[in-house]
Amino acid sequence: AASLAQGAENRSATVWWNGVEEFGKAQISNSMSAAIRRGGTAGNVSMPAVFLHPQNDDRAIAKYPKVSLGLEGGIRVFLVTYVGIADGFTWGEEEHPADGARFYVDVDGRDVLTAEVRESKWVPVAAQLFEAPAGGAAFEAEVSLQTDCGGKANSNYDWAMFGEPLIVNTDGRTLRQATPVSGAGGVLIADVAGGAGEIIVEGLDNEGKLI
Repeated sequence: AASLAQGAENRSATVWWNGVEEFGKAQISNSMSAAIRRGGTAGNVSMPAVFLHPQNDDRAIAKYPKVSLGLEGGIRVFLVTYVGIADGFTWGEEEHPADGARFYVDVDGRDVLTAEVRESKWVPVAAQLFEAPAGGAAFEAEVSLQTDCGGKANSNYDWAMFGEPLIVNTDGRTLRQATPVSGAGGVLIADVAGGAGEIIVEGLDNEGKLI
């Protein structure tokens, strides 16, 4: 393990945009309630979140100002977040039945992420937004977090949250199989092209021991 640590590649992920911290700049439309929850809780797990309660057939929208990045060649940009329904009510209630909510991340008028959640839990989602060509390039985009009530337009307990929505960039070079990495920033991107198998991630502690 120690020899692996000494030969490790140094990789990192950089956070360029945080939807919770930038929420005050967002334009809110068609939402029954929209707010920051510093301790948004779903499935008894808490994290900083954007609460965006839809109210009818149309989407509730939190539209943010344009994000602009200057990138070196080969850098890849991703949006990563959790989506979930907040704790605090009883699923299966007959008088006000809940059926979950749908979530969308819109970039420049295009849905790059969609998800539907029908229970109180967090679901991790991610999408690649851009890959800088050789020589580098600028990346600009308008990001919107959006929710709706689902196909039945039932807004009961649609306590929809985006947990820690971030735009991050990371080195786009492909790692060789079983390559150790140091300095990783908590983001692992795996491109899967069909077939079956497993993705196994092992870490090293400060003493170089596997964890």
